[in-house]
Amino acid sequence: MDDPPTHDSRPRQGLHGDRVAEAERVCTSRSKATVGQSLRSGIHSRRRRRKLGYRAGLWLGAALVVAFGSLPEGQVLAKGPANPGHEGLGCKACHDPAPGTVRQQLQAAVAFGLGLRESAPRIGRLPVTNQVCLDCHERESDQHPTYLFTQPKYAEERGEIAAHLCVTCHVEHSGRHVANTGRFCSTCHAGMEVKHDPARPTHASLVSGERWDTCLRCHDYHGNHARVAPDSLEAALGGRDVLRHLDSGVPVYGEKREAARTVRRGRSAEAEPSAPAARSAEVPRARTTGGAAEDGDSSAMVRDE
Repeated sequence: MDDPPTHDSRPRQGLHGDRVAEAERVCTSRSKATVGQSLRSGIHSRRRRRKLGYRAGLWLGAALVVAFGSLPEGQVLAKGPANPGHEGLGCKACHDPAPGTVRQQLQAAVAFGLGLRESAPRIGRLPVTNQVCLDCHERESDQHPTYLFTQPKYAEERGEIAAHLCVTCHVEHSGRHVANTGRFCSTCHAGMEVKHDPARPTHASLVSGERWDTCLRCHDYHGNHARVAPDSLEAALGGRDVLRHLDSGVPVYGEKREAARTVRRGRSAEAEPSAPAARSAEVPRARTTGGAAEDGDSSAMVRDE
């Protein structure tokens, strides 16, 4: 008996393959369209966020400017009380205005926040530098001028006590004339030798005994006053007298040898407290200390014999 006729399946397979290929082309086309649409949507979304960031930054900056501008000068921005002699100075005496208008400063701040600017701009006022201090306080007779410590041989000392900066000792808005523990003389003078030393006790014995608390009882750091260093500690200033000078600026080293070299904006920053105010000021009692002083404790600098 003859076998039934067989049908050729190849045409059917070819038709099926054509349908699969067409379906793949359709899916690919749709996928590309979806990806393109997603990319365009992402770009538009980033642009919208950037615009919103600009607007929010501008509105916030404007609100801050209005808020600070409506208050008396220094009421909010001052970190603390003015130092002795600076009570009559306004913010503008030391804080120079930053470059640009307020709008430009805010635009630069927003650009920095969005990563479109490498460095942050100064808004409002510039930081106070050494030159601002020297505009009023520079004197040719200064025995420890800040520029002295910029020499390469003082690199190690700069790293230890930063003697090249005025604010190392004179921290504005601290309410004190000198805000420093005073244990800085040893940084440069630990190996000091004085030939034919007339002092009693000698400088060598004071150094070997680490009596750095006695330095300011005899010596004025800047050498701007007429007082001559005595030959003995018995004739030196008392510890409480030095503390009065460090805390409230009361003159204990005598008259100044020369007036301020320059005056910033027509005003001198060298005004000393009046004598009655100096006498009525509360003076902390000096105490003996053998160890290092804690930051801000100027009483560890000097002591009475």
